[in-house]
Amino acid sequence: MIQLLKSVRASDIREVFRIADEDQKGYLLRSDFEVACAGLLGYTPSNLELDQLSRGHAFNKGDVTLPVFTELVSARLNWSEDDLLRETFLEMDLSRNGFISRRDFIQCVRRLCPRVPEARLRQAFAEVDGDGDGRVSFRDFDRMMKAFR
Repeated sequence: MIQLLKSVRASDIREVFRIADEDQKGYLLRSDFEVACAGLLGYTPSNLELDQLSRGHAFNKGDVTLPVFTELVSARLNWSEDDLLRETFLEMDLSRNGFISRRDFIQCVRRLCPRVPEARLRQAFAEVDGDGDGRVSFRDFDRMMKAFR
């Protein structure tokens, strides 16, 4: 995925913005932003990822113009795999204590996959929580994510 992201050109960003801005209003609404991200990233980002990508810009106020979109996407395209993993970990650390708790994990996964059974979520968390202390450190998270490459 990192290779795919690095191959995106400025003209690709402009074209995707133009297509996503169907009404030609000059800025992207959240739904437009989602379409544009899907066009560039090759998949539809989750709400968590959209929030992370938009960095607090107000979609309903016309904040996400082409220059802003280009800046947001370019910053994302230049991230290394380690940067992406660190940012994802920080987004999942809802308590902001340096660990992902079982509660944080379940809450984040519920946003993405609301129908996953609770027992399966607890089992998945236990598999990542190697020492069984109820917390996933960045080291545990990094090891798990890199195992899926």
